Amino acid sequence: MKTDKIKLRLATIEDAPALGVLHYSEWMRTYAGVIPQLFLASKSVERSTNDFLVNDCKNILVACIDDEIVGFCGFGEFRGGEAPVNSGEIQGIYINQNYQSMGIGTMLLESALDKLSENGFENVAFWVFDKNYAAVSFYERKGYVFLNKTKYIYPGAKGLLYGKKL
Repeated sequence: MKTDKIKLRLATIEDAPALGVLHYSEWMRTYAGVIPQLFLASKSVERSTNDFLVNDCKNILVACIDDEIVGFCGFGEFRGGEAPVNSGEIQGIYINQNYQSMGIGTMLLESALDKLSENGFENVAFWVFDKNYAAVSFYERKGYVFLNKTKYIYPGAKGLLYGKKL
């Protein structure tokens, strides 16, 4: 598929149900074996949808093909003190498995970085699960470096802090 069919836009509150379905399904697929099963079992489409509704779908870019949301990226101010000063955060990139390896993740990441830069952030940082090898590889190919900080994001699921200057 050509990337000219992929349209990026900011999410609206009306997108919350579609975002909830995509978020839940990709969490189940991506994090099986990465996050303890007990924690994954506590997730649901309804909880994911509610998370988007509570936040009014702010700071979320969506990738659409023929008006169908096939991916999204959350971004904003870094949540926590472990990152360099004046850091924005990539809060997650999720792509429907049927549309992966088409450049959508890169498009979403670059657009989110533009938004962070427009909002005055000088750095970007984010946590990646240590066993999420595909994400670690993706970010390292994009020039992000491990910032020598780790923490348990969930019991039994260690996160690695990655980042770089904008």
